[in-house]
Amino acid sequence: MKSSIGKLAVGFSLLLSGSFVQAELSSISDEELGEVTGQSGITIDADAQVSVGAIDYVDADGDGSGGATSGTLRLQTVAFDDGSGGAVSLNGITVDVDGSGLKIGLPSITGTLSVGGLYLGNTTTSAGSLSVSNLNLSGTTVSISAH
Repeated sequence: MKSSIGKLAVGFSLLLSGSFVQAELSSISDEELGEVTGQSGITIDADAQVSVGAIDYVDADGDGSGGATSGTLRLQTVAFDDGSGGAVSLNGITVDVDGSGLKIGLPSITGTLSVGGLYLGNTTTSAGSLSVSNLNLSGTTVSISAH
């Protein structure tokens, strides 16, 4: 409850502070505009520590034999971190737009993807765990475009 009230207070104060900020728009000449330089795109730096309680996959018809039991796979306690429980640094994510669409470039992101428990069917006993170490997404580009 305190967290919600705090967020509401911050949001309200930001809303009110906008009414006191004033800026004047003024035109500049072509000559002045010709001397303006810039760089396209943006770069994002972040630290990420991702955890998911569970991911469930349910195959409603089970093995396809018409039985009433559905097939399920549960990945429990899924995490992506630096391998020792700390955050993964995501420094240098680039976002740019070119003629073909949005381009997102990923920097060297090295971390560990782990799954604490693998559960098949309605069992309460884990079939084991899974860990993918030194997962590196360096050089990956994600393109988003209309079709």
